[in-house]
Amino acid sequence: MGYVNLILKFLRLGPLGLGVIAIAILAGGYFLQVEMNKTAAAEARALAAGPPKPVDIARFDRDRDMSSVREVMVQAQPVLDFAYRLTIEQKGTDDHVFMVPLVAADAISETDILGIAYFTSPNEDFDNITPELLMRGMSSFGTVGPVITYNGKLRSMGSWDDLTEEAFFDEGLAMPANPVVVWPYMEGREVALAPAEVGDLTAFGLLSKLAGAIGLLALAKIAFKPSKPSPAASPFGVEYEGETHAQPSPQPQFSAATLRKQRSGLIEGVDFEQSVADYEPEPEPMMSFSDEEALMPAAKKRMSVRKILIGLVGGLFALGLVSTIGELVGDSSSAQTVSIPSPEERVADAVADAIVPDAPSDRHWTEIDVSPAIEWVTAQALLAASGDTDAMINLGMIAAGLLALMFLPWWFFRMRRKLGPRTTARFDSMGIN
Repeated sequence: MGYVNLILKFLRLGPLGLGVIAIAILAGGYFLQVEMNKTAAAEARALAAGPPKPVDIARFDRDRDMSSVREVMVQAQPVLDFAYRLTIEQKGTDDHVFMVPLVAADAISETDILGIAYFTSPNEDFDNITPELLMRGMSSFGTVGPVITYNGKLRSMGSWDDLTEEAFFDEGLAMPANPVVVWPYMEGREVALAPAEVGDLTAFGLLSKLAGAIGLLALAKIAFKPSKPSPAASPFGVEYEGETHAQPSPQPQFSAATLRKQRSGLIEGVDFEQSVADYEPEPEPMMSFSDEEALMPAAKKRMSVRKILIGLVGGLFALGLVSTIGELVGDSSSAQTVSIPSPEERVADAVADAIVPDAPSDRHWTEIDVSPAIEWVTAQALLAASGDTDAMINLGMIAAGLLALMFLPWWFFRMRRKLGPRTTARFDSMGIN
């Protein structure tokens, strides 16, 4: 329930809070991607330079035998009799490693532990921890076991320190004061240090999508937030739905001292009762609907901004929906067919290629390339002009979609204006007519 309450609190945030979170996520993704790019570049250089020289774990020196990306080549004997399967239970997916104590390459006792090798496993069955993997890099046999050169990253035990100490305690072993902790490459250094392929989802790409979704939610909250009536929007005397109401006339104001003087006769020549009876206030001018528009410039401006935001949110939602459906339809079609283009199709493709040349193949995915779309529309238009029925249907659907996007906002605001409550300034109507 904690996650559910956290999600509900997040959804209740206002547009400003959601915008700040989106900006923070986007900035964090940017700096994280910068650091990841630096690491990837360093690993690519290390891959091209080759692995460091092998060294016995008993003579290992971090400053001398570790590369800039923390890659090591350590020779040791594994003590497989003391190997353990370790698991950290979590709410989501559990973490699993296969822990192997290491002794020196020339050691004769299996209790002189100098280092630890951790082999990661994706499941509790440890199916990927095979004898071939454990024996990879074997060069000879020692007194305790095979002499293996472990190629991997030098890291700390991290969250596995407590479980490792418990395993050592169960076997009656003493934990080394400063163990050499190696995380061997599970699939070799060529795979571990290889740069990401073009088109793979990056950290910035993932976080930018998340920030975009949060920003779209913030825009939706701004666009669909009910507007508060302006104090100047419904003054007395404004004409609503054909009815004109005059503002109440101000009543005569008399101070207490003046009343006493007039009643006691201290002010000569003034009859108090007659002056009150003869008082006739001047009628206030009636206000028309045009005057109401002049009183509400801010409200109309806010409404125009809301219309723009609603159109922006709707357009982004429609674009995301269409692109998602297109990807699903494209991925679902597994069978590939070979079609022979007609003469009209060949002519249309040739003309489209001449008008819009193909985009360069090394363009990054973040660069928007509209040339394929223009080329496709050009080809469809030429095919439709030659009498191709499918091309006519495709262009007709595109035109209908554009007309629908242009008509739906107008229909939405018109229906909302008709179905919305009509307010008046009359006291007997309780604000609703």
